[in-house]
This record gives sequence, structure tokens and C-alpha cells, in this order.
Amino acid sequence: MFSSQNPAGPIKPWTEDEVRRAIGKVKVGKATGLDGVKIETWKALGEHGMMWLTRFLNTATTERRSSDAWRGSTIVPILKQKGDAMECFNFWGIRLTAYTIKLYERVVVSRLRELVPILQEQFGFRPERSTTDAIFMARQFMEKHRKA
Repeated sequence: MFSSQNPAGPIKPWTEDEVRRAIGKVKVGKATGLDGVKIETWKALGEHGMMWLTRFLNTATTERRSSDAWRGSTIVPILKQKGDAMECFNFWGIRLTAYTIKLYERVVVSRLRELVPILQEQFGFRPERSTTDAIFMARQFMEKHRKA
């Protein structure tokens, strides 16, 4: 039940299938975070490795523990394709985060998406939608009703 220790109530343990789906959604060939573990390592797990990773993520959840590498990230400046390299605003800041925490976040998000309904009116942070779509629709609506 609910308690001050666990205000959200009991959390059902993560399943191997949830972890496997989370791994499948992450792109390969990207730089690693502070833990140095590549996503290809997690993707290459066999059945025993998948059982271990699932148990590991469940332990992190129940014991509320995380690695320092999970909490930290590195920001790497990437020069845009234009402009002077001596000007700071000509760089993108790319944040490198550990893949282990990215997997954990994806497992949590997929569970939340099952539990929390997303309103039809929400455009940001939804698959197949963007805030640009909402702006376009609002503009179309205003133009239509301005003529009336």
C-alpha cells in the first residue's frame, strides 16, 4: 500500500520484455556516457544477461540506488556547420548520458504511458506530433475565424 516510504504505492517489477523493448528503441553507434558502457553491449546480451540486467534495474528501483555515473553527464561542444569556431554560439551542446540510465528511463516511461492518459490536445513530447503542428493548427483556426 501507500506509505511515506513509497508514496506511489507498490511498483510492479520490471519484466525482461520491458527491458528488451527499451533496448530495442535506443540507436546504436552513439557516444557513451560516464559509465563507458556502449548500447551495443546491452543489445548483445543473451538470455542470462537480459535476466541479470532486469534484476539489476529492479534492484535499483526497490533499493532506490543509482550510480554516480547515472547522475552525471558530460556536455560536448559540437561546431555547427556555419560560423566562426571562436564564437560560443556557433556550437551545439550535446549531453552524453550513461546508456544504463537511458534504458531505465525508457522502461519507466513506457510503464507511465500505459498508466497515465495523454490528452488528445497535447502535442509536445508525443510520437507523430510536435508543437509545430499545434502552432500550424492554431494559425489555421485564427485565419479561418478572422474572415468570418
